[in-house]
Amino acid sequence: MIVRRLLKMGLSVLLLALCSLSAYAEPPEFTVPDVPSDAVPTVTSTAPATGTTGVSIDAGDVEVVFNGSDLSIDLTKDYEITEEGSSTSIAGTATYSTTLKKLTIPYDALEESTIYEVSLPHNLITEGGNPMDDDYSWHFSTGTTPIETTDDSTPEEEEEEEEDDTPDPPEEEEITPGDLKITDHTVWPKGFNPLLAETKITYEISEDAIIKVKILNDTGVTVVTLIDDEEVDEGKYDVWWNGTDSTEDDGEVVSGGTYHYKILASDPDSEELRDSETGSINVVYTYSGDFEGEGDQTTTGEETDTAETEDDQNAAIMTMQNTVDGVTSDTGPGILIYSIFPLGGFLIRKRWKK
Repeated sequence: MIVRRLLKMGLSVLLLALCSLSAYAEPPEFTVPDVPSDAVPTVTSTAPATGTTGVSIDAGDVEVVFNGSDLSIDLTKDYEITEEGSSTSIAGTATYSTTLKKLTIPYDALEESTIYEVSLPHNLITEGGNPMDDDYSWHFSTGTTPIETTDDSTPEEEEEEEEDDTPDPPEEEEITPGDLKITDHTVWPKGFNPLLAETKITYEISEDAIIKVKILNDTGVTVVTLIDDEEVDEGKYDVWWNGTDSTEDDGEVVSGGTYHYKILASDPDSEELRDSETGSINVVYTYSGDFEGEGDQTTTGEETDTAETEDDQNAAIMTMQNTVDGVTSDTGPGILIYSIFPLGGFLIRKRWKK
């Protein structure tokens, strides 16, 4: 038992001795390997990238990122941005970021649809004193001129403008004061059916003049020119309108409605407009079959009576219009035909139906 205890005590002492020796032992030495003397800097990326097309022609920057642990750059070297076929560099003053290892070269506005080349000399940047193996270069090309806009709206926000086909209103003629005047003007009958009759425009001028007489629709657009710059002596004149859009025989009959005649009198020497007068004319059709050649229509007795009543009413309306206007330039048979007979027939027919 004694021997066994002595052996355990001896082993414990031995272990304690070994531990104390290891605590005072020196740690092993670690050394950083030296950078190989032949390391050189390399280009990691460029912007624009080589072969890029459609680059904006606006002023911008060329950027180059390098790879290396001990980089040194010399910005006095001749880095260039040149147009293809030209030796003139457009590169501005470059800057270098040691943190990003990025070279930035500014340039002014570029030409559209043009190829540009960026060139860096091999000794522009070094790694531990070693330059790049060779000069570095790449190219890119620009696009076309940007489309200029006058506002900040996007194409999605812009709406197509609808074309306005409405004709511009006619310009008013400028009248130069003078002694020449249109002293009187009338139209008779004021209401007429172009399929049955014509209407007469009467005017009187105080001096010799150049006369123009036009028929206008209710929007002021000229339908037909009855007299076109005709030189006449002072006096009273008549001009007839048959209710068509031409003074020739092939004119088309106008639709029913209110029209306006316009008389223009100009000085025969200076051709300056001296006076103008206007008046209204009513084109009235009895029923639809009288207009645009609708031809014969098959109607019932009731429809025929309605058409005849409308015919009589329209005749009476025209008679009353002419009577109210005081237009009685015709006498004798003219008054009977255009006033008394239509009005009398309307009253007799109305009484007879009762």
